Amino acid sequence: MMPTTTTTRIGTAVRSARASRPDAFPRLLAMEWTKLSGLRSTTWTLLLGALCMVGITSAFATVARFSAELRTLTTVQMAAIGIETGQLFVILLGALIITREYGSGSIRTSLAAVASRGRLMAAKAILLTGTTWGFGALIGVVSWTVAAVLLPRGPDAGPAEVARTVTAGATYLALIALATFGIGVTVRSAAATITLMVGLCIALPGVLAALPPEMATRTLPYLPVSAGETLITGPAPGVPYGPWAALAILGGWAATMLAVGYAMLRRRDA
Repeated sequence: MMPTTTTTRIGTAVRSARASRPDAFPRLLAMEWTKLSGLRSTTWTLLLGALCMVGITSAFATVARFSAELRTLTTVQMAAIGIETGQLFVILLGALIITREYGSGSIRTSLAAVASRGRLMAAKAILLTGTTWGFGALIGVVSWTVAAVLLPRGPDAGPAEVARTVTAGATYLALIALATFGIGVTVRSAAATITLMVGLCIALPGVLAALPPEMATRTLPYLPVSAGETLITGPAPGVPYGPWAALAILGGWAATMLAVGYAMLRRRDA
């Protein structure tokens, strides 16, 4: 019998994946979780993100004791400052979950082992969503608690409002991570992905805010960061929609990025 070639082994793996049992997707999730959790970059990104989010909230809440302007902020608004700081770290995680495989070339192995590219992308997206949502919820609770303890007037929101804020903040971070993931699949470069998302979430709002008010009010509210603020803290002056519409806008951004990424993943070779 002739030795099995690499091409034959890959073809066998692909056919086996296509004919796999219904529990194949859970195995795919387990494989992707091993990749995600086994990297030091994942641990360090989340750890630094947690420290920065809680640290920023603590700093603002402490300064509020001596600042009449900051003293007017509620604990929800103070916690939102920490949550929004976390977007930088979920952007980094959303980029690394896919671009590191393109950088190392291991994406070829992943695509050869999985019959459907959509299933591979879905597995990564599900794990990214769960990780960033859980991270956001945990740190959101900590940030709100720190703000409530450090602000001079103490807690000023009930359990329902706290739960809404934490849920909204975690959802915002998860959707930002998904949008980043979609861009990462499209451009296949960590540096380019992070640059584009930081530009969209941080630089572009600053640029638009400097435009004449008529132009700014037509565009600024529909950027992810503005929708995120409305989702977390509620309607703000100049924003013509409420939290549910904000969720739809954020979902639209994430869905668009993911759709473009999926289209590019199907069309291109690794």
